[in-house]
Amino acid sequence: MKKKIINITTSLTFALAILILVVDVAMPDVLADVSYRLRSPLSVSASTTNFGNIPVGHQSIKKFTAFNEHFYPIRIEKIATSCGCTSAVTSSTSVASFRRGIFTVGVTPNTVGEGVKTISIRTNHGNQEVSIKFNAID
Repeated sequence: MKKKIINITTSLTFALAILILVVDVAMPDVLADVSYRLRSPLSVSASTTNFGNIPVGHQSIKKFTAFNEHFYPIRIEKIATSCGCTSAVTSSTSVASFRRGIFTVGVTPNTVGEGVKTISIRTNHGNQEVSIKFNAID
């Protein structure tokens, strides 16, 4: 009986390894997407956003949605920006299961040229980043 259980367990492990290999070879994008979703605490409406041309000294604001695809609430512990010319605030410090939260990002460039900044979202289930691009003009 014990030998039969070991054989079944070995067969199931082998079958699972073959399935993972087939999925990885036949559908690498699907496996990458599943892997990304497992490590991302929130599904953000855009992980990279271009704010376009912004006059120096003027503020441009965009709203992002963050959807919680998990069966547990996600607590937003901190939103940080990579530079003083960017700001970010959230509508709520918690996003319930299968609900959306909104955070607002503002950019006020202080020098002419292209810029790439990062918004870091720290949650109780990991960190996430959103990249914003803009072109500051006179």
